[in-house]
Order: sequence, then C-alpha cells, then structure tokens
Amino acid sequence: MRMLWRFVCALVLLASAPVRADTAMTLFKSFSGNVNFAGTQVTIRDKATNASPCRVSADSVVQSASLSLPTLATVVSAHLYWAGSGSPDTTVTLNGKSVTAASNRVYTSGTIGGGFDYFSAAADVTEQVKLKGSGTYTFSGLRVSNGRPWCDRSAVLGGYALVVVYSHWNETYRALNLYEGFRAMLDSEVKLDMANFRVPDNITSSAVGRFGHLVWEGDADLKQEGESLWFNNKSLTMTTYGPSGNNFNSKSSVNSDQASLGIDFDAYSLSGWPARLNTVSALFRTGGDLVLLNAAILAVPSTPAADLAVELVRTTELRAGSPVSYTATVTNQGPGFEPGPVKLSLSLPAGLSYASASGTNWSCTGSGTTVNCTYTGTLNNGEKTVLTFRADVATGSTGNKTTTVTVAGNNDPGTSNNQDSDTASLAASGGISFEYTSRKCEAGELVGAGGTCPLFAGPVVAGATPTIWLTAVDSSNRAKSPNSTSASTVNLDLALGCVNPSAGTIGATYGGVLLPACVKDGTVAGTSSVWKSVQASFAAGQISLGVSFRYLDVGSVKLYVRTTTGAIDFTQFVSMPAALRLKVSNAQGAANPESVGLAQKGFVRAGERFTISVEALPVNATGTTDALPNFGKEEGKLRPTLKNTATRIDEPVALGAALLDGEYPASGPFTGKDFFWSDIGSFKLRVSLDDYLGEKPAAVGEQNVGRFYPAYFSTSAGPGFACLPRMRCPYIGLARVNGAIYSNQPFDVSVRAHDENGRALENFDTARYPALVPTLTLTAVDAPGTGVAFAKIAPGLADTPAKTTTRSVKFGLGAGFDASLPKTAWLGPTAVYLRATAPDNRLGAALSISSVQSEVAESEEGGIMVINGRLAITNVIGSELLKTPIPMMAQYWTGSNWENNTSFSDPTMLKADGAIFTDCQRTLSMRGAAGNMCNTQLVKSATVGSLALTTGSTKFMLAPVGAGQFGSFRIEMKTENWLPSMFGQVTIGAYKSPVIYIREMY
Repeated sequence: MRMLWRFVCALVLLASAPVRADTAMTLFKSFSGNVNFAGTQVTIRDKATNASPCRVSADSVVQSASLSLPTLATVVSAHLYWAGSGSPDTTVTLNGKSVTAASNRVYTSGTIGGGFDYFSAAADVTEQVKLKGSGTYTFSGLRVSNGRPWCDRSAVLGGYALVVVYSHWNETYRALNLYEGFRAMLDSEVKLDMANFRVPDNITSSAVGRFGHLVWEGDADLKQEGESLWFNNKSLTMTTYGPSGNNFNSKSSVNSDQASLGIDFDAYSLSGWPARLNTVSALFRTGGDLVLLNAAILAVPSTPAADLAVELVRTTELRAGSPVSYTATVTNQGPGFEPGPVKLSLSLPAGLSYASASGTNWSCTGSGTTVNCTYTGTLNNGEKTVLTFRADVATGSTGNKTTTVTVAGNNDPGTSNNQDSDTASLAASGGISFEYTSRKCEAGELVGAGGTCPLFAGPVVAGATPTIWLTAVDSSNRAKSPNSTSASTVNLDLALGCVNPSAGTIGATYGGVLLPACVKDGTVAGTSSVWKSVQASFAAGQISLGVSFRYLDVGSVKLYVRTTTGAIDFTQFVSMPAALRLKVSNAQGAANPESVGLAQKGFVRAGERFTISVEALPVNATGTTDALPNFGKEEGKLRPTLKNTATRIDEPVALGAALLDGEYPASGPFTGKDFFWSDIGSFKLRVSLDDYLGEKPAAVGEQNVGRFYPAYFSTSAGPGFACLPRMRCPYIGLARVNGAIYSNQPFDVSVRAHDENGRALENFDTARYPALVPTLTLTAVDAPGTGVAFAKIAPGLADTPAKTTTRSVKFGLGAGFDASLPKTAWLGPTAVYLRATAPDNRLGAALSISSVQSEVAESEEGGIMVINGRLAITNVIGSELLKTPIPMMAQYWTGSNWENNTSFSDPTMLKADGAIFTDCQRTLSMRGAAGNMCNTQLVKSATVGSLALTTGSTKFMLAPVGAGQFGSFRIEMKTENWLPSMFGQVTIGAYKSPVIYIREMY
C-alpha cells in the first residue's frame, strides 16, 4: 500500500471518526487424517504495468485462477474468501454460481480510522469444489470502493482466495486447523496461539507440516524492514514470496503469482517437529505497511485427536432415604485413539453422598459430594466405556438436586461435550409398611439407605427367576414381623410400572401370581386395573418372605406393593436380555446364506448395503417368536448401544478384515438397513450389548455373514515407453493410454476389484490372498467401457484365464515386419484396452463381474498403444583398415512410413555377438564355400557384450577386415520377435564411387 500510514495515523488521532474493533483470529474448523491444504487467489486490481493503483475490474468482469490438487485427492472442505475496500459485499459468484457469506463470516475493520474501512467475507463452497476438483475457477460479482480516501493513498483493495482442505492416501497423518478473523496490523504485531494437536513420539525429522496465511493489502515496494513472520520462535522467509523484512509483499506462493496485488496467500513447508509438541505460536509483525490478517492454516504431523463426550443418566428415582443410581457414558467420538488414562470428576449436591462405583477399568476415590474417577483402559474411535455409581439420599432431604460429571482426555480437540448434568426433584415417600429387599432381613435391622439390610436394586435377566424378598418394616424402616406370636395373612396389592420404556404389553409373575401388563410409571397409583390383590402369609415372627419373580421383557421397571391403608412402596430395577438373535438380509430381503469360500453362494457386493436386525431374547429362548417386545423402545439418552465386531473367517485366517460400516437407528427396532463391508470373502459378525440401562448384560449374538464379492473391476496396463506425436496416443479422460508397446512385446496388466463406492479392495491380490480371487479373463477391446473386442486383428491378445491379478500379456497387431518379405500392409498404431471379467453368483444365480461399470462411461479399463516395429540398420561404406560403425535404430510404423522411436531404450536386448553376416562378396567370403558364406575371421564384431539402445539408437562396431581385403555383405541382428531386424548392406575396401563428376557442360 503506497502511502505513509504513520501520517494517516497521526490524522486519526486528531479526528473524531469512530473506531470499530477488529475480529480476533480464532479456530474456525479442525480436521485430522491424511490431510493437507491447497489454494489459489486472484486480484481484481489492474495488473498492467504502470496501471493506476485505484483501477479495479467491474463486478461483471470474470477473473480466473487455477487450483491444483494431487491425483486421487478427496476434497474435505473448501472455503471462498473475498475482501475489499469500503462497505461489505456479501454475495459473489464462483464458477457461475452465486455464493453468499453467512452473517457470522462477514468481517469489517475501521481500526486505522480516517474512513479507511475494509471488509472480508467467507463462505463454505465444499460441494462446488468437490464436483470440479483441479482446474480453472472463475470469480466475479465483487464490488469495492476505489474513490476517496482509498484512491488518494493507493489503498484500494479487492480480490478472492480459495482455501481447500483435501485428503490423500500418500499424505502424512496431520491435524489441520483453519483459523479465521480480521485483524488490521500497522506498526504492530499479532500473536496467534495454536493447539489441538500432538506431535507423535516417534516423529521423524523428515516429517513435513505446513503453515499458511491469507493477508490482504501488503505491498511489494513499501519495504521498511519492519515486516516479519515468526513460527515457533523461528523466522519464516521465502526468497520471492516472503523475503526477509517484507514477508507481506503482494506475492502469493500458493499459486505462484508474483502479481497478486493486495493479496498475500503464502504456504510454508516445515520439518523438524519436536516429539510430543502440542502448542505453537505464530507472530505476525508489520512496519509501515497496512496488513489485514484474515486466515491462517496449520497442518501438523499429529497423533489422531480423540474427542471425548460424556452423558449422565439417572437410572432410578430420587427418593429420600433410598439409594439412587447413575450411569456416566464416555464416548470417543474420534477420529483418533485415546490411550488413557481418562479422568472423570463427579459432583453431587447437598443431601446426596457417594456410596459406590463400578465399571471395567474404572477406579474411584472420594467421599461425600466430591469423587474423582480414573479409566485406565483405551478407547478406539467410536468406543464407549460406562461407569455406574450409586449415592445415598439422606432421610428428610427435599428439593431439586443436580449431579454433574466432567471428563478429560489426553488430546481432546473440543470441550463443549465434556460435561453433563442431571437435575431431579425428590419424590415424596409414603407411609411404608413393606419393602422389597435383596435378602432376608433380621429383626431390628435398618432397611435401605444407611442400613444393613439392602433394598432390592436388581438387575434381573429376562425370563430368569430371582428371589425378591418382601420385608415388613415399622415406621422407622426397621425390619419387624407383622405378628411376633402367631401366623398372619396380610392383604396386599401388587402392580408393575414401566419406567423406560414407558409402556409394555407383558405382566410379570411374583410368587406365581400373574400381574397385569406393565403400564406407564406415574399412572400406577391412580389406575385400579393395574393392581393385583394377593394375600401374603407370614409365620409367627417371620419378617421376610422369599418370593420368585419372572418377567419376560426388558426395560427399567418398578414393582409396587400397596397395603390396605394405602401405604405404597416399590423397588426399581432393570430387566436385561439374556442373549441376542441376529437376522441378516440383503436390500431385497433375501436371507444371508452364511457362505464361506468362492465355491459357495454370493450374498452381496462389496460396499452394497445390507440389513442387520437384532432381537433380544430371554433365558432358555426357543423358537422364532420369543423376542422380547420392549427391546428397541428404550427412550432418551439410555437407548442401548450395540457393538458390532467383524472377524474374517475365510483363508488366510490372519488376514485383517475391513471395518463393518453402518449404524443402527436412533429409535425403534434395532434394524439397520445401511450396513456395508468394503471387502471380499466372509466374516463372523458378533453383536454385543455391553450396557443396558446402566447395567452390564452378557448378551451377545453371532452369525457368519457372506460371501461378499466385488462390485466391478478396473484394469491398468503397462507402463510402456513414452508416446511420440505420430503414435497418436489418446491423452484425455479414461481413454488415456499408459504409453506404448510393440506388437507382441510383453507388458503387465493388473486387475483391481472395487466396492460399490469405487473403493479399491486391497485384499483382492493373488500374490497375497489367492483364495479370494476368482478366475479372471482378459479381453482386448478398442475403447474403455463402450469398446468391443478386436475381431479382425490376429493374433490379438495372448493370455490364458487365470487366478492372477497381475500378469504379463502381449498383443499381436497383425502381420509384423519381415525383412525377407516385400512390403506388407502393416497396421498403424492402435489403442488397446484391457477388459477383465470373472464368473460369480448371487444367492446361486449366475452373474459376471466385469470392468464395464453400470455407468459405462465411468469404466476404468487400462489402455496401451500397440505399434508395429522393426530394428533398422543403416547401409554403410567402411575402410578395411578401420572399425566401421553401423547405426541401428528402433523404429515404428506410423501407418504411412517408418519413424525412429526416440522414446524406446533397452540396455541389454541387442548383443554384439548377435550379428548375423550373410552374402559376403569378394575376399570377405570363405573360399570354396557355397552361398557366399562369410569368413568370420575377417567379418566380425569389434566389441563384446550388450549394445545399449538409448533413445532408440545404437551403433554396432565392425572390426577392421585387414589390409587388402574388400567386398560387401549383409548384416542383421538377433532380436526379440517384437522388434525384428531388417538387413543392412556393408561395403568395405575398394568400391565404386557413387559420385559422377561432370567436368564441362555447355
């Protein structure tokens, strides 16, 4: 910016113009994986030499800039930034489509005052960039102010920048953070602290990270040695795009633009990351040049972050004088691995005191209202761990009570989901005369919270028959017989309430008495039809009755007891499944055949969606109609989580299986219709239920699933040698060939299998896992997808169907060159594509897997250019006293003439002793021999070993035949049959000059 900003600042101090605060740089988005970033930018200022710095393109003028992404990269996220002088323009056009910035991504700055207002805006354009990928992007629609005061001070600004985050298998695993804001800097500095990563312990010195920035309005020629960029206390510079003292110079390295007027979009590659580093800082410093900091991108080699979330659920009613139970579920939401330990703190309200806790790999310490727990296990992405804890509610406690849990991991990128709470009101307790206890109580024992005889709290297993003791208590809740001197019969009413799920269709049996069907808890007391009258007989002095309970359903329930005086008591507990039953089918409803091995039935294609339905079963389940009806109707946060584990069961046993993708629905029956497996073969599916409403069932279900077969194939051919112009090789789209090869010259063909989503199936490889590969047939066709086999070209493709995913084949392009025959109608260069097919079946119905996809135009059938060739040998004249060089060239037939193949090289194919000499004349022939046989003592090679063909040519050196020897002969070379040799004529010694001298002409 060509102006004296210090002078402007002085004017601002004297003026009364309002000052608007800038927006601090903050973390906008985080990514992790094999990710990196790319970008491009373009200014709307006039780039012409000596152009006015005030001149900008109209909003209707289309600007363009190129974006380059690696081949096979996947766009993860893309953001368009634009900025200008004046009032905000929130809508622009990208590739002909309107783009509008959200209100929270429109930024303004008037910090320097004097009317020098600037703005920037940003919008998510991920879908547009995903569709286009690499290529030329067009931008238009930006309106900026270019009059006063900006023009007076050469301070007009306008331009676009595109930031693209992409993933690629060949990238280092990184944490990538995108920071966004809008900060004006003039004779000042801004420090950006960055975290949300952890450099691995085993980091190598060559591991590369990157740091990029997008700033606006830096100038190349306003150098005052005041600009610098520091990263982790090291100065960052680039010779052209970020020279020392002038880092922000209106030159952008991101797309190698040395005239990005008003835009400075640079990216630095950084190595030498210290192990376990988890914070860095960048310091932006400016002198007399105004710089507007808009975005920064940090990509650091990192261990994958693990986003931990916690959910707290109360599983029993909150009641004075009784225990209350909670479950805290900690989930690793990924994408990384949590190595542990995980810390969880528990805060209880007044009136509650910590009693106990349980959970695999959990330990807790504390008392009263503060408890600290530690989980010593590990958590993979998607895994959960559950901690169950109980607290005692003080007698006489009242009011609302809030319990809170907070979780902390080792590399957690976000804390918004690290805390959860439960608030509930204490339920009123009635005149209790009977309690449900877990054992027989002795006279005088205090029952319940603080006592020695515990209340029954479950859990039970559906269909099992545990004993729930009915214990008589006095007004102090101490165990006391209804009649200490004689037997007595007590009239009671029993009922079953459904807590979660809140309704049911099945009643329990208690002491052999069938209770009415479970109804919504909270309606039990006022619904007469749900109560069942019974008579409980107590012997003289008997306090507790041991009564058998059986419930053929699942859920959290309350078992109520009511006396004739209206006193009501209950116990709440969970009924859990005993086992799980799996039903697996394809999208058409056909049952999983449970096949293993290529000889058995195919089930679905790799990547194809299929259905897994899970039912809960009671103890000793038989038949197909014994599923527990309330499984899947659980409500709220307590809906169970089913864990799928896929273990490969076909050979080889040690082969790693792909992950089983898909989810069960968030409500209703556990029938997931979008599961898929991106692999081939079969696996054993194990579904486990590790937590059910806060309890730990041992319910699992297993079934073999398969067989999975490829959705389609793709092929690749070659590589051959580089194409030359006259070979006319296709270069565009899927018809592009992978170089050229001679007719009948062997070349490699590889067949890859893919799932329905296009993902390559890595286990489809004969070299490693032959049991998973069917017999593959290759066919040569004239175009990918739409092509047909070459019916009129012989011999064509030479290949035998085999269970080989990579093999050597050759293609014969008609009759080849033969030096002994007259000129033949040789075929010109021909593009040959390789089609792969294999037989298979779907549930017994035969089918063919092919490299021709359902969308034919998307078929990936590798191609190679096949050419007829020969080894040309030049006719030469040599001296009998000197070595004679004989030039030889690899050639190809263009369709009309032979041309040298300068892209072909082979260091060993030709041998010096492979020369064949025939038809020797004069003194070079063997005397007395028939057929002009050559005297090999005279006619021979001057060298031994290989004759290296380099860029298509080499020289054979003929040894001197000796003084007085003369004559001629023909030479040809022993070569591969795909590069047949022609004859060369060699004349040595005395010969007739081909030149006729004309002395005079009138």
